[in-house]
Amino acid sequence: MRALVKSLRHIPANHAAHDLLLEVLRELAADLLRHRQASGMWHQLVDEPDSFPETSGTGFIVSALQAAARNGWIEASSGAEALTAFVSPDGTVLNGCPETPPLPSREDYRNRHPKPDDPHAVAAVLMALGGVQP
Repeated sequence: MRALVKSLRHIPANHAAHDLLLEVLRELAADLLRHRQASGMWHQLVDEPDSFPETSGTGFIVSALQAAARNGWIEASSGAEALTAFVSPDGTVLNGCPETPPLPSREDYRNRHPKPDDPHAVAAVLMALGGVQP
């Protein structure tokens, strides 16, 4: 999603690829929003609500949604406030899953456990809460 937002910022509206990329962005945003939990979080495995609510994925999704909405490509739908429940009073970011390479199975993803203050999650939460454009 971040790549689509960045690409659309640089591809002129009259370019042949612009409308296709915009359609893909809107479909992806709609699909992701369908999987957002009532709490405002996305889970470690986006389509498996019994996996843990995950801060790095949520942060990156929220940041990309914010940027797409600022550009008028989708309706605004932040969700950043959900992340505040996963920042402890001392500033520790909880429920972050370390950056994950492609894995062979869904079970392999499930076996990745959250790590407090994982740099990947801290960056994503800061981007989302700070409104940083991807």
